[in-house]
Amino acid sequence: MAIIDDSNNGWRYFILPIAYNDDLVMDAVLSASAFHFAANRNQDTHDASKFYTQAISRLQERRNLTLSDRDSRRSVFLALLVLLVTVIVNGYQDFPLLFKLLESALIAVGGENQLSQDDLGVFLRRQIRK
Repeated sequence: MAIIDDSNNGWRYFILPIAYNDDLVMDAVLSASAFHFAANRNQDTHDASKFYTQAISRLQERRNLTLSDRDSRRSVFLALLVLLVTVIVNGYQDFPLLFKLLESALIAVGGENQLSQDDLGVFLRRQIRK
């Protein structure tokens, strides 16, 4: 997810600790990892589609962002970013759908400026703009 792997790698230093405590982000990360493993080892020892489907189901459960707290909103954005990277790398046809979900989530929370000004908010805005 990033060539540079130091303390500036938000993919490692933000997403992985949050995934440890949040099932939605964990499923997105496991999906990306399982797809990556299968592609590089030419083995399907882990059911990447299962994790991907679980992540999509969990996103549906959290679809009302206007009633969510800040941490829940951030988890949704992080999961969407991880899933977007996953479908880009895998060539899944879900990219337009996930991108539209990201756009809709931004509209629901009032725009990217509502993602806060802390390090995680800056990371989210930077990745969304890419």
